[in-house]
Amino acid sequence: MEDAGDGLAGAVTASSRLHMGDRSSVVEDCDAQIERMPSPLGPSESRAEEGEAEVVGRSPGEPSSRSAPTSPGEEGSDVDANTPNANRGGSLTCVMPKVGVGVAVLVVRDQSVIIGRRKGSHGTGTYALPGGHLDFGESWEECAIREVKEETGLDIANVRYAWVSNCVMLDEPKPCHYITLFMRAELRNVADEPENLEPDKCEEWQWVVWPRIPFPRFAPLQTLLDSPFSLF
Repeated sequence: MEDAGDGLAGAVTASSRLHMGDRSSVVEDCDAQIERMPSPLGPSESRAEEGEAEVVGRSPGEPSSRSAPTSPGEEGSDVDANTPNANRGGSLTCVMPKVGVGVAVLVVRDQSVIIGRRKGSHGTGTYALPGGHLDFGESWEECAIREVKEETGLDIANVRYAWVSNCVMLDEPKPCHYITLFMRAELRNVADEPENLEPDKCEEWQWVVWPRIPFPRFAPLQTLLDSPFSLF
């Protein structure tokens, strides 16, 4: 008999095929692997009859929860839609978490960069560079220009790639995983000063000498500081 470890290993293998573009069969493979996983209740409490798995505690004649499962978020469901491998209506569901893509901008003037203290999101209370999520269809440069303008009111120029980080933030109240593209840029007008245009997301903006970023630091920025990257 195939054990739980074999089933999970197969599910992971199916998941990895997403990177190869084979999305059409990934869900089928995942469901098939989960169906073959043995029940933790033991053979005496979980058995298959005529192709349908019996749910412990179900009265005779009661419809199987597998025949009409309640979807996460629907009325009557007590399952968090974000819960991986959650038990939904007596069956396991394979959930593949998403990885976010962000752009952070090193706005340089002399030997300094702009940083702000985050609020209202993951990394609250930490110091970070201006930036945000990469929108659909945007180039990295377009995202950098837009985010800096939205957050600080500054116009930047000579935007170019600097570094990339892969950061999994498991200590956050809602764990997340981000690929962060760091871009370097200069001010169009060197005399301009940043304004805090999104006070719900940032306490204030300030210039600090690189790399003397105060603590606590936003995880992707700390990853950059720990890397071989050199700004000057």
